[in-house]
Amino acid sequence: MKKIIFARHAESEANAGGISKPNEIVELTETGLSQAQLLADEWLEKPSQIYVSKFIRTTQTATPLMQKYDMEPVEFSGLNEFNTFGYEFVEGLTGEERLPLAIAYWEEADPDARKGETGQTYNEFCAQVEDFIPTLFTLENNSAIVGHGLWITQLMWQTLGFGSRVSDSQSMKAYMKFHMALHVGNTQKFNLYLTDDKVFVQKHD
Repeated sequence: MKKIIFARHAESEANAGGISKPNEIVELTETGLSQAQLLADEWLEKPSQIYVSKFIRTTQTATPLMQKYDMEPVEFSGLNEFNTFGYEFVEGLTGEERLPLAIAYWEEADPDARKGETGQTYNEFCAQVEDFIPTLFTLENNSAIVGHGLWITQLMWQTLGFGSRVSDSQSMKAYMKFHMALHVGNTQKFNLYLTDDKVFVQKHD
């Protein structure tokens, strides 16, 4: 059995309600930088490899861990967070102004809706995560992934047998209830256990 530790990124500008930026360049806050350092300080064993998404906040979160063990990250676009809103859809908006848009999006629950030219549909995100699952089996044992909250809960949703690459409105709403119930905080860790053909996800104490 292979084990990989997944950690959500530290507090980002978007988490703190900052002005919208393109998703890939949303950075950590000062609080997030401190959280990233604490994550590295508490990491007890050198990872075999460190994997991050293409979004800078994951690399920033992983940086103290990389410095601690003198390592470089490997980037995968398949680990990217759900790009719910394209930048052109929310340009200039604060977190407070984005919130009602997000609430309306999940209440509408149209899995094929695209909010902004560069936004993803929910079904595209589901397919992205599903397509990455085979890659998980190729990663080195005892590795670390620094990723995103919606990504890890979508992985859990799919490995529990509830999700698929083509979802309907009811499934999309059920997933969001599942995601909200889990309360995945910044730098929250999960253990990913991989057997020959199964992935099991366990919240890390």
